[in-house]
Amino acid sequence: MSEYSFVEKPFLDQLDALGWTVIDQGPGIPTDPTKSLRENFREVTLRDVFNQAVRANNTTDDGRTWLTGKLRVKVDEAEEVAAHA
Repeated sequence: MSEYSFVEKPFLDQLDALGWTVIDQGPGIPTDPTKSLRENFREVTLRDVFNQAVRANNTTDDGRTWLTGKLRVKVDEAEEVAAHA
């Protein structure tokens, strides 16, 4: 039984149907972290994707982002917690 065929692929298909951006690396162990928008496989968050999404969702009426460097600190804190989990 293939975990990819029976679990991972159907789940990725379901996320795709819901409008999510899916990065399907196929069966087997991924070897290229850049395909999953990471610099290495130790990264637990997709920093650039996260920062872009948060900025897009937190803009003023005239399109300016209002978040400051505090966002970077919070992302760093979240990664620190995840690294020790």
